[in-house]
Amino acid sequence: MSIKTEFLRFIITGAVSNLINFVIYTLLYIFFGSILAASTFGYLGGLGYSYLLGRMWVFSPSIQMNSKELLMFIVVYAVGGIGMVTIIHFSEVIFRFDYRLCWFLGAVFAALNNFVGSKLLVFNTK
Repeated sequence: MSIKTEFLRFIITGAVSNLINFVIYTLLYIFFGSILAASTFGYLGGLGYSYLLGRMWVFSPSIQMNSKELLMFIVVYAVGGIGMVTIIHFSEVIFRFDYRLCWFLGAVFAALNNFVGSKLLVFNTK
């Protein structure tokens, strides 16, 4: 499969994952007011979906799942999640951006990190 096809599938998977993330983020932020908790749990909400679709549809559906792959996925997405939560938190605290813009900035970082990490480290078949 070409990198263009993989990236398109990653974008589709990421869009749905981010929708899940954003809905959880928004609801938790509105009901509880904690941007840190909302961004953390929102990110975790899309994580499982991203792994399943990344594995089954985007990168390597023909390769058996193994513990190394799962561990690398967790590491890559942990970096993405920590980066996203950090960007969201500091965007609100330092710059006083609207919570939706904070989320968008964090999501851009996480998406780029997660694609590159998934492609090169997690689902690399070479």
